[in-house]
Amino acid sequence: GSSGSSGSSSSCTVTTGTLGFGDKFKRPIGSWECSVCCVSNNAEDNKCVSCMSEKPG
Repeated sequence: GSSGSSGSSSSCTVTTGTLGFGDKFKRPIGSWECSVCCVSNNAEDNKCVSCMSEKPG
């Protein structure tokens, strides 16, 4: 048997000032993250859309 080494590398490019794929995952202003299940909720939601926990504060 022969053994060879193969490495895999990945690179991420970070851009600023332009809308890109990563901006799809940014939370809207005023939104909140559930402290129980970590789901992102809209600002107007008083309960988590996933686990129905109360909005903090």
